[in-house]
This record gives sequence, C-alpha cells and structure tokens, in this order.
Amino acid sequence: MHRRHLFITLAIFVVGWGVAIAIFVSRAGDDSLPFELTDDGKRYTYDIERLGGKQAVFIAQLNTFLKGLFQGRTLGLTIGILASCAALLYYIVATRPPKGA
Repeated sequence: MHRRHLFITLAIFVVGWGVAIAIFVSRAGDDSLPFELTDDGKRYTYDIERLGGKQAVFIAQLNTFLKGLFQGRTLGLTIGILASCAALLYYIVATRPPKGA
C-alpha cells in the first residue's frame, strides 16, 4: 500500500521537475527594458508614493515580484518548487493512518 503511494509521489515529483527543467532550458536570455522604463525607477516609485503612500509602494513592489515568478526562467523554478510541495503534501496525506486505527 505504501509502495503505491511512494510511486505516485515520485511520479508527481519527476513529472513536475521535468516540465520545470524543460521550461527553464527553453527560455532564452532576459529581454529586459532599460532601468528608467521599469517599475524600479526612482521616478516611478516617487509617483506611486505621492499617489498612494507607502502602502501603494509596497503593493506595487509585491505585484512586480509576483509577476516575475511567472515569467521566463523563474517560471520553471516556480513550477519545480510547486511540484515538490504537491508531492510532499500528497505523501503526507496518503500515508497517514486512518482515524479509527
């Protein structure tokens, strides 16, 4: 019984990291904009802070960070980490003893 759960966990892990590596390798170099045209520019930060305060700056930086997780090579790493978490969660839930035992 536990052997089947181990194989399923391993399959989730291998397929997830296989897809992650394929995405990571297939993504070319980062085609980034000049610093002045990005959200990291001092002028942009100043304007955001004037309009919405420190909280708006924090939300804008958080939004930029989260967008970065799902683009380019970091998408591959994100998928790999999520696959690892899903495999671990499945194994923990599948191998716990029944409530009555």
